[in-house]
Amino acid sequence: MAELSSCRWLCEGSQLISYGPTTGVGKTWIACPLAQNACRKGYTMLYLRLPRSFENLALAHGDGHFP
Repeated sequence: MAELSSCRWLCEGSQLISYGPTTGVGKTWIACPLAQNACRKGYTMLYLRLPRSFENLALAHGDGHFP
């Protein structure tokens, strides 16, 4: 957690994906404070849930915005 909170992973151009077996295991509980910390350091964050991302990809594919 200390390494993630340093935001070095952002400087390296990496992304953070949290995943787990089911709801209630703490994925959002960990991701939100990390995102808030990064925002305080001047980074821009984007929080997406996978089902919404799949919907957006399907729409983009359907209207030709997704190659």
